[in-house]
Amino acid sequence: AATMQVGLLLAGHDLWPYAERAFDQAAVLGKPFPEALAYLGLARDKQGKDGSAPMEQAFALAPDNAQVLYLLGLHRRSVYDYAGSLDNFVNAVAADTTNPAYAAELSTAYRLVGDLENAEKWLKTAVTLSNDDPRFQELLSAFYADLNNN
Repeated sequence: AATMQVGLLLAGHDLWPYAERAFDQAAVLGKPFPEALAYLGLARDKQGKDGSAPMEQAFALAPDNAQVLYLLGLHRRSVYDYAGSLDNFVNAVAADTTNPAYAAELSTAYRLVGDLENAEKWLKTAVTLSNDDPRFQELLSAFYADLNNN
């Protein structure tokens, strides 16, 4: 839907109040539109509001949707539920094994729970899945730099 695309464009420019409106509209028009609901929750989170309700609604509608699981993982991380976030990212990667962003976020989730071995493994996986995209290579380099500084 066009409103979803507008919301993603606004989110890409960190215009979260406007993105929230677009995602809300997309969720209403798509009734139900789990991805729009999840992005609505993210937009609320990014503004310091509570994004829990639309996130949980999105998850209830689409518990196996990789994008919903990914966004729910980001939400749970934002409220310091690192174990819940890890579960969501594990499930997002299982639902979409080809997305390097999901693998990179899974790496971060492992790092936040203190599992550096799996954090490294999933960052390497993200680099591979991205066909050595420099953005993911930078994440891996930063990971090693952090390890060497601690």
